[in-house]
Amino acid sequence: MARPVVIVSGSVREALFAQPLVRTLEGASVFAPRQSLDVFHLHTVGHGFAIRPGVGLLGAWRRLRTLPATLVVVPPPVAAATVALAYLSGIQRRVGMASRGDWWTTESVPVADGLHPVDAIARLAARIVPGVEPPGGPRLEPARVRRERLEARLQAAGIGAHDRVLVAIPGGGDWVHRGPRTRWPAERFAVLVNQLRPDLLVVVRGVGDERPVRELLAGVPLRTAVVDLGAILPEDLATLAQRSLLVIGHDGDALHAAAAGGGRSLALLGPGEVAPYGPNSAAVRVAALEKMPAREAVEAAHRHLGLAAHA
Repeated sequence: MARPVVIVSGSVREALFAQPLVRTLEGASVFAPRQSLDVFHLHTVGHGFAIRPGVGLLGAWRRLRTLPATLVVVPPPVAAATVALAYLSGIQRRVGMASRGDWWTTESVPVADGLHPVDAIARLAARIVPGVEPPGGPRLEPARVRRERLEARLQAAGIGAHDRVLVAIPGGGDWVHRGPRTRWPAERFAVLVNQLRPDLLVVVRGVGDERPVRELLAGVPLRTAVVDLGAILPEDLATLAQRSLLVIGHDGDALHAAAAGGGRSLALLGPGEVAPYGPNSAAVRVAALEKMPAREAVEAAHRHLGLAAHA
């Protein structure tokens, strides 16, 4: 039986943007980097194949050529490797966003500038499956056993059911390295955390985040715990977000995973960065993130928590 194929670039963040499309294309085969496959719930949706850098791309291409597929979709953001896989797959119908780099497509879908990536990808779903209901946003739905395990660990650390847990992501918060980006200074992050006065501060450390994590911990006289992204799955982070007062961070894998789990999140964003998708997400967007005063973030956090308390 022919299945649609979705080829995903990037990491967990980009996989979450594409997840609603995969839900719409029932039984889709997904090609994505290994760390991204967990967000697709492929045990109920379809089949997943890991794309590995270098020679692993050849293996992905060979596997792709064996599939009885009649449709391949590459949601944005696209990369040279994923475009090449789609073009060389031999699949007749190739769908992507209209852009200067859409030479590989047989159908290019125009999308207005400024749309959130999730909404833009929803336009692809509407083209492929006419009349389909809007697929909504990304969702991470942790199993009950994950929530019970987290509560047991918190209780063992002396954190009760009514104690306030705050999650901070002072670095990029990514499962894989993305290169240098502007970040809000860790010492101002510490001011924000101290103003919120949680019973436990959980600091998330992604790839390359050692320095901002160290600097944040040095500025907070609170009970703290550090979570390494390399030791957990996106659903584990979603579980933590559901239990937390607020998750604060930058435009990276961890913050988007927290929002997909339904956690209340506050994104600290510079120009061109993407806010998490969902009703429990808020953002502070400034022209120069490194210059934003702590007061602005503190006020945004208080507003977000006040709105949530009265919802």
